[in-house]
Amino acid sequence: MARGIEFEALGKRWSLRMSITAICTVEAELRMTFDQALKAVQTGSILTLRMMLTAGLGGKLPAEKVSDIIEDIGLERAGELIGEAIALAFPQPDAESEPDLGN
Repeated sequence: MARGIEFEALGKRWSLRMSITAICTVEAELRMTFDQALKAVQTGSILTLRMMLTAGLGGKLPAEKVSDIIEDIGLERAGELIGEAIALAFPQPDAESEPDLGN
């Protein structure tokens, strides 16, 4: 199970998890790869940002509620949280922990 990033918005604590299920939801809903969705957010797609946040929050919140969360924390922080959740869910192995394949 992907670990989540805890944050506060609208006077409540939330946990954002970019799990495989969340990523698949983003791809299915937006009809684009996750990489394309990330690029869309980087170039200013607020719809994509909201979809990613919705999926990462479990996919059950109405769009209006997720929009309220974004307005409360700000667009920049919402994007940062998504990046942090992705990094937490899919950590990069460090050089010391990589297996020696005899090369």
